Amino acid sequence: MIRIKTPLLLLAYAAGILGVAPLYPYLQPPVQLLLPVALVGGVFFDRRERYPIGGRVATALTVAVFGYYLLQVSLHNLVDPMANLLALVLAVRLVSEKSGRHLLQIYTLSIFCLAASSLYSLSAVFFLYLVLVILVVA
Repeated sequence: MIRIKTPLLLLAYAAGILGVAPLYPYLQPPVQLLLPVALVGGVFFDRRERYPIGGRVATALTVAVFGYYLLQVSLHNLVDPMANLLALVLAVRLVSEKSGRHLLQIYTLSIFCLAASSLYSLSAVFFLYLVLVILVVA
């Protein structure tokens, strides 16, 4: 019998991939490297049910990332730091333990990443990704 957590995790991974895929080309190279590593690490740690990043460490890491990108924000440079911040917070959430609340955060961050991608380029592909993310999340 399949546990209910397995399909929920698969939906979270799908939402994460679909949400960040249109944003991926616009991210900084370190973030582009960390996202796939976090996704693969998240799958690995979820299969083993052992997580190297606990709740407090994930929170501290998120605050540190927020502080780093907050220093880059200016009136002329607002979108790039915020898009990278969203992607890194999603990466932290993917690699850490996933409770019901964390799964909802993954879904929400995926939609925010998708919305951030529309600030760079609004094409017909955005609508396709939006429909797919809504189907996965809803």
